[in-house]
Amino acid sequence: ASDAATAAAAGAAAPSEGSHGHTGTVPPGGQASAAAATSGDVVFNTSTPIWETVGHTAPRADREDWKKFLAALPSVEERERDAELDGRILRGHEIVVANLEQLKRVVRFLVSSTFTDTNEERNLFLGDVMPALQLLGRKLKLEVFMAEMRWGIRKEAGDQHLTAEICMRELARCLRESVGISYVFIAAQKYGFRPFPRLIPEKLFTELLEKMADKDRTLLEEWFKLDENALPGDDAGEEKKWEGPREFYGTAPGASGRFYVLQSQSKLKEGEDWWPLFERMQVSLRGAALTCFPYETSEEGLRDPANKHFAQRFVISVTEEEFKRG
Repeated sequence: ASDAATAAAAGAAAPSEGSHGHTGTVPPGGQASAAAATSGDVVFNTSTPIWETVGHTAPRADREDWKKFLAALPSVEERERDAELDGRILRGHEIVVANLEQLKRVVRFLVSSTFTDTNEERNLFLGDVMPALQLLGRKLKLEVFMAEMRWGIRKEAGDQHLTAEICMRELARCLRESVGISYVFIAAQKYGFRPFPRLIPEKLFTELLEKMADKDRTLLEEWFKLDENALPGDDAGEEKKWEGPREFYGTAPGASGRFYVLQSQSKLKEGEDWWPLFERMQVSLRGAALTCFPYETSEEGLRDPANKHFAQRFVISVTEEEFKRG
């Protein structure tokens, strides 16, 4: 937060941490432990098993102390099936969400960090820790899933600036579905990539434009278009199913419900580079946010748990946004 708050409007964050780290592709074979590929800055090496790099001769799941730990755990009795409820579900007659949710025995968590400086830690978690956790889950009659966002985000999604939204959507799924832990944060040396939001509330976007130079305003108006098809939601009905603080998402009561939307990179002219345009828009939006909302974007404001203002999303990194939500 300190890095974010004290950064001047000039000096846009280099795109490498986010553009490479958040848009990696699935390596051949789909498994980090079996892959020999490079995805952005993520390098996989099959010459040495991952657990040997930290001084072990066997994977965690095969170590004697772990086997003893599992053997000492009390057994979890399987719950008897409710034949009547099963029948209602299969016939499509069961619509009570609470009845369906109580059947879940899933632990799903997102691993959050900057990517390029936690590569080894993530590989160790995936290749050594997760198999052991899944054995523990089976002992407790739980399914255990780890959401790993280094791969699986296609280039098309990156071109449409959906990378951060996909990460947040996966985090929301973990928070919603997991019966236990849903978020794991690994801190290292970097603060992380700081893109501006793809969707900006109508009123806020207009306020920010008023604080910009003419050439910057023209650029933003060229790349952001108002989605006039969106209609304001029913606050009373939406509040019950909304995940997280509504102001942070730009849908606080009283908002128009419409957003300015960043256009796809397919809009680029032949030979035109996206990143210089991105940096100009990043600096302009961040500078306007710092001017319009000095407390909400200050170091003190970013450390204030009660501060849920949308403007902070022009200042904080994707990793910190995951941290705030998780």
